[in-house]
Amino acid sequence: MDETTLALFWDAFDEEWPQLMNIKPHGRAPKFGPIGAFNPDGRWSFVPRPLPRALTQRDWNRFKCRVYTCRIISWEWTPGGIRQPGLSEKELRSEYMRSEFSHDNSLEKRFGSCLCCWKTGLRKFDGANVIPYPSNCAIDDPGLPRLGRCGCTVCNSCVLGVELELGEMAEYPCPNCGNSSCFFKEIKIWPVSHEVLMKNLVIFDH
Repeated sequence: MDETTLALFWDAFDEEWPQLMNIKPHGRAPKFGPIGAFNPDGRWSFVPRPLPRALTQRDWNRFKCRVYTCRIISWEWTPGGIRQPGLSEKELRSEYMRSEFSHDNSLEKRFGSCLCCWKTGLRKFDGANVIPYPSNCAIDDPGLPRLGRCGCTVCNSCVLGVELELGEMAEYPCPNCGNSSCFFKEIKIWPVSHEVLMKNLVIFDH
C-alpha cells in the first residue's frame, strides 16, 4: 500500500475516531466485581462487594487469577480485516500501527486473564513466555489480548469466535459485557503487559 493511502487513513483516524485513542482497559474483574487490593503482607486480596455479584476469594485462588500492568496500547489498521502480507515486523509497527506507552502505573492492577474464558486458565496476559508481542506473531494468534471500546480485555480466540459466529460485520459486540460495536474488523486494539514488553524490547532496536 502506498504512503499516501496510509497517511490518509491515519489522518482520518485522528479526525473521525479520536475516542478510540482514549480507550483504556477497565479495572473490573469477571462478573464486573471490583479488582481488589494488596494486603499489607504483599499478598493479593480480592474484596467482593454485595452488588454486582463479584468473584469470591475462593474463585480467585481456584482459577489462579492475577492482575497485570498494561504498558502499551497499540492500534493496528487491518484493511479488509486482514494484516497486509509481505511486511517486515518494522514496517508493520511503523506504518500500520500506532502505539501509546504508559510511563506510569495508571494502568496497573488490570485483570490478567481473558474476561470470557478466565476459568480455563489458558490466558495469562503477563505470561511473556506464551503471550507474543502483537507485531511479532500472526494476527489470529489465540493468546493475544484484545481491547474493546467497552474497556473489556478479551483474548483473541474469544473475539474471533464471535466474528465466526456472526459472520461479516464492520463491528462486533463484546463477548464479555455484550455491548455492541466494541471490536472492529479494520482496527485491532492490542494491550501489551509490562512483562511482554520487557521480553520484546529488542524489536524496537531494529
